[in-house]
Amino acid sequence: MAQRWVASTFAESWPDHEPGCPLTAPCDECREKHRRTPGSCAPEALASWKEVFSAPLRRGCPPVVPVHLHVVPVIHGNAARYRIAERFPDVDTWAVPLHKAMNLKGEVRSADLKDYLGLSTRHRLILSTVSPDPFLEALWRLGGSFDYRAHGVDLIFPGHFSTYDLDGPAYGVFNVRRQQIHAERVGSPWTWFRLGAYVPLRCFDAVRDHPNVLVSCQQMNTLRARALLFRELAVADWFFPPTTRFWFVSQARNVPVPRAATSVFLNHRWLMTGLFGRDLANRPLPHMSIEEVLVHNLRSLLERHRR
Repeated sequence: MAQRWVASTFAESWPDHEPGCPLTAPCDECREKHRRTPGSCAPEALASWKEVFSAPLRRGCPPVVPVHLHVVPVIHGNAARYRIAERFPDVDTWAVPLHKAMNLKGEVRSADLKDYLGLSTRHRLILSTVSPDPFLEALWRLGGSFDYRAHGVDLIFPGHFSTYDLDGPAYGVFNVRRQQIHAERVGSPWTWFRLGAYVPLRCFDAVRDHPNVLVSCQQMNTLRARALLFRELAVADWFFPPTTRFWFVSQARNVPVPRAATSVFLNHRWLMTGLFGRDLANRPLPHMSIEEVLVHNLRSLLERHRR
């Protein structure tokens, strides 16, 4: 299946000219449906279409990100008072989403995010960019000037700029390119991989030898979405060399992931269900406090990944 990947008509013509998007989507300003292209009323970043595609991409290869466990828990400030990290000394790496660490003005919520999240200096903190689009556009505007290390963050994902299929191939390819440019600007050791329905595989030629590849498996709620993800994972397994490690954001139901034994999984569910007093299967645990539920959920998650 991976070898039989056939690019779309748009993929065959890119980047020789600037095509319009063959699909329609709600406009960001007038909210009416029309052709969404880099020149139409869309996010302000699209105005830099030519700038983005004229920027050279260096083919440097960052180091492999070392991991102690194959799961990275996502944590928010509203769980800090429970000091969960102190109960799990084996978990040396945690992640915080961008929208839980920064506001839309680009201001970080705390001078020391590790302290803000209830982590110690021995923990490694990753700033995850799996966040709403407005926060990602704020991050893009900051560019390489964003000094995340000054706030206790050790590593950062590249901007996870939207590649939704409804926005069409022009928008998707534009944001794939921005993801790769942003990784260079902020010194991220990761790259994103997202084909969707229209993004051509050659968009990833510059990062084919990358050792750390992020793949989002979130919000795969329909059969079509899961079928696209299944195909995408097969392509990724074939396209990237055996030494590449996949970092999966969440897991989609009934979609097996390649290289699971060597992959890393970011998990947000332990926290989101736990804060509502529920276990990983979303069953209520009324006899436990929120603190006890969070400890129970994280312990269950770690046991699952140790098997």
